[in-house]
Amino acid sequence: MLTSQESVLTADGKDLAFVTAEIQDADGNPVYGAARQLSFTLNGNGIIAGADNGDPTDLSSYQGTDETHAARSTFSGKALIIIQSGTKSGTLTLSAEGEGLESDTIELKAVSAKQEPF
Repeated sequence: MLTSQESVLTADGKDLAFVTAEIQDADGNPVYGAARQLSFTLNGNGIIAGADNGDPTDLSSYQGTDETHAARSTFSGKALIIIQSGTKSGTLTLSAEGEGLESDTIELKAVSAKQEPF
């Protein structure tokens, strides 16, 4: 399951959303011991700035294979994906897949930065 406290980003090329991927059982309960490889794909005007799982023994790169794809193993059933906005408004869609797991998606909105009056 993908969740984020942020649902709207400023389309300034700098704003970040922190998306949590959590392995859950059929009843929606977290599976804390799960260590599963997940693949992430981002569509829209933004990039995957990094992916992590909190495991201090995991020496994998935080960077994905390119700006819109990343893979990470979960640690204690979770992984974290950091999405960075682009400079255009629109919808960012992050999808996650893992072997033997139901795929999931989350949508984030990027909106133009409001201009402050002088």
